[in-house]
Amino acid sequence: MQMDKASIIADAVVYVKNLQAHARKLKEEVAALDARPMSPPSRQEQPQPQHGRRAGAAGRRQQQLERRDAGSGARVTHVGAAQVGEGRFFVTVECERRDGVAALLCAAAESLACFRVESSSIGRSGPDRVVSTLTLKVMSQQVGDAATGEASVKLWMMAALLKEGFRPEATAQIS
Repeated sequence: MQMDKASIIADAVVYVKNLQAHARKLKEEVAALDARPMSPPSRQEQPQPQHGRRAGAAGRRQQQLERRDAGSGARVTHVGAAQVGEGRFFVTVECERRDGVAALLCAAAESLACFRVESSSIGRSGPDRVVSTLTLKVMSQQVGDAATGEASVKLWMMAALLKEGFRPEATAQIS
C-alpha cells in the first residue's frame, strides 16, 4: 500500500512540473506577443498622400511586402462555429503547430471587438496540428442589425486569423 501512495505522489509531482514548464512556455509566448509592435491602423485611419507615380509604386511595394509577411504564418486547416445559446458561439480553429501559434490564436480571438472570449483552450490534434476551442459571447447588437449567425462568426474569425498572419490551407474547411 505504501508503494501505491509513493507512486501516486511521484506521478503528481511529474505532472505538476510538466504543467509548470508548459505555463512558462505560454508566458514566454505571451511576452513575445506583447513585445511585438501593435498592428498598423486600418486603411481608413491611415493618411494616403499621393505624390505622383513614385508614391503609388512605393505604396504597392509596401502592400506586397505586408502580404508576403502575413503569408509566413501557420496554415489554418479548419474553422468551425456552432451557436450554443443566445448570442453565444463555440468556435474551433485547427492550424499547423508552430512556435508562438498559441499567442497568435489568442490575439486573433481577442481582436474580435464585438465578442467577449468567455473560455478558450488549446491542445494538440496530432504531431503537427493545434486545435483552439473558444466560447465567444456577442457583446452587443445594435438596433436594426441582423442576428449574428454561425456563418458570420466563422468569417470574422477567419478574417482575424488572416490579420494575425495565418494563411488558409488550400483545402481549409469553414464548417
